[in-house]
Amino acid sequence: MNDNDNDNDISRRLGEAIEPPVPPVDPARLAAIRALAQATATGSPVAPMVASRRSLLRMGVAAAGGIAAGAAGFAIVSRDWDEDPAGPPLEAASVRPAEGVAASANLINHTWGTEVLLDVSGLEPGVAYTMDLVATDGRRVSAGGFVGTDGLMKCRNNGAVLRADLQGFAVTGPGGTEVLASELN
Repeated sequence: MNDNDNDNDISRRLGEAIEPPVPPVDPARLAAIRALAQATATGSPVAPMVASRRSLLRMGVAAAGGIAAGAAGFAIVSRDWDEDPAGPPLEAASVRPAEGVAASANLINHTWGTEVLLDVSGLEPGVAYTMDLVATDGRRVSAGGFVGTDGLMKCRNNGAVLRADLQGFAVTGPGGTEVLASELN
């Protein structure tokens, strides 16, 4: 055996390992399969389905019902999106502003304390002001602060005094000068 025959034998064995040999096809069986395929291609034994008027009517009613249900659902959901969610209830608070100052206030009773929504104008621009909540026992609790401007200011101040324990609030400027106060019921 020469090297060339040995190489051919190795190549043949590798080819058989990679691709298993295909068994021979029976010519009679192949002819029968081809005849059956040609017969079904020219004349199918299955008749095409013809929709009756009744089934078409049922499909139309079902489609219309689905469209109506979808439209109703969309109308309900989109109506809810147009409405703004209700905010917390506000309690009006009367205020006594100093001369030249105009103010109005509302309170929001939170579970953690009280929030004061203060609209104020007439304060000196650039000056720092502080707000204190005054508790019924006389304690003063800081509710934050703000810097005056030459226009209407909308301030939201809050502190850790429950509404039930709140007697009022006061805004003071430099040197503790009171620029507005509120006494609550």
